Amino acid sequence: MKQLVLVSFIVTAIWCSCNTHSQTIPAVNRQDSDTIYCSPSSSKLDIAAIEQVSGMKGVEKNGEYKITVPQNDLNVVVDGFKIIPPMGLGSWAAFTPCGDTAMLMGDIILTETDLAPVQQEVIKQGLSITAIHNHFVRNHPNVMYMHIDGRGKAGDLAANVKAIFDKIKEV
Repeated sequence: MKQLVLVSFIVTAIWCSCNTHSQTIPAVNRQDSDTIYCSPSSSKLDIAAIEQVSGMKGVEKNGEYKITVPQNDLNVVVDGFKIIPPMGLGSWAAFTPCGDTAMLMGDIILTETDLAPVQQEVIKQGLSITAIHNHFVRNHPNVMYMHIDGRGKAGDLAANVKAIFDKIKEV
């Protein structure tokens, strides 16, 4: 009998929590102070400026312009198996129209020893670091993945990305 009462209570609690009629703000309209928010935009990116300033070419797809940089300089081995760039060793930066500006999101692959100086460069460039994590275990050297984001003029963001990739080459 106690089990039946407990199960009934749990089912009722779940049902009530799923059927609330609270005035929740739709996710598309929420804007946290530390979150980059972009409403759908019909504006176009200045791809020529991105390419000219960054010195890199990318691919445009569905309004987003993405630059991918294979990390051919990394010699990563997991349990004796060599990891090649298409298997997860490609850094990237993607630009998306954001009203009259652009939004940048990226994933930068770094060795653990290169992490601190590149982290400092990202901050110096005025961008945010949203995550630092790994994809592999038992790998040598240890590589980390740093997620970055920012908002501004496409050309300015491209200059930020160039400075970060220049720092990676330097270290």
